[in-house]
Amino acid sequence: MNRRLDEASAVAATAAICCMAVSISFTQIFLWLALLLGGAAMALRRQAPGTVAVADRQTKNTRAPAYRLWFSEAIPLCFGAALYLFLIFSALFAGLRQEALPEVLRHAWRQEWTDIPLYLFGLLVYRHASDPVQRRWLMWGALVFAALTALSGFAGLFSEYRLARLATGHGFSPSAHNRPQHPLLTLGPLTVYRTIGLMNTRLTFAGLAMLAWPILAMGGAGVWLLRRTAARLFCTTLLLLLLLALAANGTRSALIGTMSAIALLACALFIAIWRNLSLRLPGYWRNTLAVGIVVASLGCATWLWLEGGEFAHSISLRHTDFYRPIIWRGAGQAILDHPWTGVGAGQFEATAWRWRNAYLLLHPQLLYYFQNSPAMHAHNDLLHFSAVGGISAGLAFLFLCASIAAQLPLTGLVVEQWRRAAPLLAALLGVFLAGLAQCYMLDDENVVVFWSLCALALRLRSTSSISAD
Repeated sequence: MNRRLDEASAVAATAAICCMAVSISFTQIFLWLALLLGGAAMALRRQAPGTVAVADRQTKNTRAPAYRLWFSEAIPLCFGAALYLFLIFSALFAGLRQEALPEVLRHAWRQEWTDIPLYLFGLLVYRHASDPVQRRWLMWGALVFAALTALSGFAGLFSEYRLARLATGHGFSPSAHNRPQHPLLTLGPLTVYRTIGLMNTRLTFAGLAMLAWPILAMGGAGVWLLRRTAARLFCTTLLLLLLLALAANGTRSALIGTMSAIALLACALFIAIWRNLSLRLPGYWRNTLAVGIVVASLGCATWLWLEGGEFAHSISLRHTDFYRPIIWRGAGQAILDHPWTGVGAGQFEATAWRWRNAYLLLHPQLLYYFQNSPAMHAHNDLLHFSAVGGISAGLAFLFLCASIAAQLPLTGLVVEQWRRAAPLLAALLGVFLAGLAQCYMLDDENVVVFWSLCALALRLRSTSSISAD
């Protein structure tokens, strides 16, 4: 009975991952089903002391203690738990401070607290990924998610009407309910639009694309379940379509995050290979190669400085760029006012408007800009968590970033681990970099994918090889 519940939970978790590119509603249904089944399985579980399932179904008393092994492999998940605990405490402190605890908790549940079950789902994925069979199910689910993201993103390039709205019966009549997409360019009779796939906003699709590309890249390289040439070519085609859709989407933070992740992955791979080759190459060839790489890097940097300015200028200016200085200034003031406990989960918007109203009394000429700037979040993950949960929450988020970066295997290159885990880890770091100008870690659709792939990457990095079909 216990084993069947555990397998049913893994199947529901796999279905939830598949649906992440289609609908958050379906994802939530399977997510809660997986959590309930997984909780029931763990409640019925009777495991002998001193054993822990890490990479195999069968474990022995000779293994390391469970708490020590879990902590060493899943430090990022520990810092994630600390982050959400600080957000819980911040709401409680804010409710007591304002003498309106029920109201504050209600707002907290509608804002930051909605991500807590998504984090718990990540823990469940981490648990299921310890089983080789269930890990393969989850990997197939991730591959289906990435493929659906690419296909829906490419299809959205040629539809004026949002695919999600069409699927829910809103029809082809332009209206506020249908919300037609923004055109990108016209090629003769063909109009290309800024695609959002099956999502409701450009930001959400951009976040999903940032996390989906490494799965397709590894599938095309033959290290993510696929071995047949036709399947790998199809996966490579989907990768190109996804990158095309991401470029057409035009979300600058996501483009920066994706390019940074690819560059980081390349640098980390070079460092790993260099440290292994340097043990074999004679000193003369090693130094010559190092000088050549430095010269080539300086040449690329010079070209970008001289020729890349116009391109950078074309993507750097938007009519909404005045938002961020206002939002960031308000978030900074919130941190100064409540440095230790924060303003409380769910209280950022109200706090931001209080600061703006007070500031406008001294600077009424800024009324237009202040009133037209969004205030629901800080447009910066670190600033938002620091403002809402205090400095402690901000530090937990920074340690989360650092702990994921520390998982990249720069020393003792293990090719198999590199192929399986490093692209996912680089993509997670790309989300952090993109989060310097947006709040990707507050978007439900992005958060659930982030924690699922984070858990899967941690398991893939530490487990043995996975046989392919």
